[in-house]
Amino acid sequence: MKLTTVTLYDVKDLGEVSGVCIYGMGLLTAICWMICQIFGKSSIFVGRKLERAKEKALEEMKLYAQELGADGVMHLRYQLSGRSVLVYGSAFQYLDSEAEEAPAEETPEAVLEDAPAAAEA
Repeated sequence: MKLTTVTLYDVKDLGEVSGVCIYGMGLLTAICWMICQIFGKSSIFVGRKLERAKEKALEEMKLYAQELGADGVMHLRYQLSGRSVLVYGSAFQYLDSEAEEAPAEETPEAVLEDAPAAAEA
């Protein structure tokens, strides 16, 4: 499954696909997060939970796209809301015979770098 933000080939849009993951915070994580907020720092514990939630939401979106028969997903977006991570994009199928020569998988790497700061806001 290709994840890309650009398309170089003619494609058929299969519609929007999404994945969501709601993460919970244990007592220790919540206490560490509150202490970090008091001092204006980001919590590594919350950052790790957000990263795992992002990965789970991304996998859910990929499964949904595969069910539609998609060759990939383009125009990926991530959204943080409360204690949930939403991943969405447009599923597509290649229309031409050059689909086998498509560009290598491109995954946005810096999506949740500032996630703890975003969660605090």
